[in-house]
Amino acid sequence: MAAVVDPGQRKILIAGDVRGRLAALYKRVAAVHGSAAGPFDAVFCVGAFFDGPAAVGTGAGAVAAGDGAADSPAFNSELRAYIDGTATAPIPTYFVDALPHGRAFCRDPEGKVAPNITFLNKPGVLDLHGLRVAVLPGRYNDISYKDTSKVAASAAAAEGEYRHDDVQALKAAHFADGCGVVDLLLTSEWPRGVDA
Repeated sequence: MAAVVDPGQRKILIAGDVRGRLAALYKRVAAVHGSAAGPFDAVFCVGAFFDGPAAVGTGAGAVAAGDGAADSPAFNSELRAYIDGTATAPIPTYFVDALPHGRAFCRDPEGKVAPNITFLNKPGVLDLHGLRVAVLPGRYNDISYKDTSKVAASAAAAEGEYRHDDVQALKAAHFADGCGVVDLLLTSEWPRGVDA
């Protein structure tokens, strides 16, 4: 007898630091996705998604040539394969990243890096695959967090740091529809008091 599955049930995978090793990530994802435990609706990655400075690509979210990143030897060629379409993520992949080059890499306002790979690059609450996902990308810096000036906002964005206004925007988005329920909270940092 086949197991009865709740049609509202969602199965997801959570991954920590990918550090540009997409082939290894997707090898594991494909294995578990095709196993008795699968299939899965999406994979959510937290921590360092990129490996070194970002580089150019051809997709909507790619950095324009001449930004210097494409010349960087630290750019991970694995990511380039997904950007140029020679490789495809097996399931939808969503990630947050605290590194400034991650923000510089993806200039698409919606965070699309490649087909099936999305950078959750703005604080807020999203509906993804039937889940309410709260997102706070970036990392904490006490000075940037407290400074409310426009100059500080620009500097914080360039450095991949979130500010008090970002946290307030996340809270406002959380309560905007009156639901008050969040299934996942995705951040790039470990909670205070937990060692990485």
